[in-house]
Amino acid sequence: MKNIRGSLILLATVLFAAAAFAASAGASTSMSKNPPCTKAALSAGLKRGPAAQKNAKILPTWGCASGWAYSEIAVGSGKNGFDAVAVFKAKNGVWATVNRATPCRKHLVPKKIYRGACTTS
Repeated sequence: MKNIRGSLILLATVLFAAAAFAASAGASTSMSKNPPCTKAALSAGLKRGPAAQKNAKILPTWGCASGWAYSEIAVGSGKNGFDAVAVFKAKNGVWATVNRATPCRKHLVPKKIYRGACTTS
């Protein structure tokens, strides 16, 4: 009987520890979650950050990886309009633009999206 009671106490301790670990892992995962890789999320990101383009529009080409994103954008319209590339960094669960020169030069942008973000004009 002592053996069974000891085993049950040990099992309860292990289950309690596992539950506590799972709860803390879930909390840390939600805190580091990246924003969605959608046209709407990137469009909102164009209005934030040091390289904000408040009057630009997201074009159909974009990509995201590991807290970084890029998008082709249309800036202006008509004769004065031009296409460019915006680079974004996830910050506090939203996208914010960054000046792409530094992260591209230092290869901070993940390889998965580096070509689209850093090698096009």
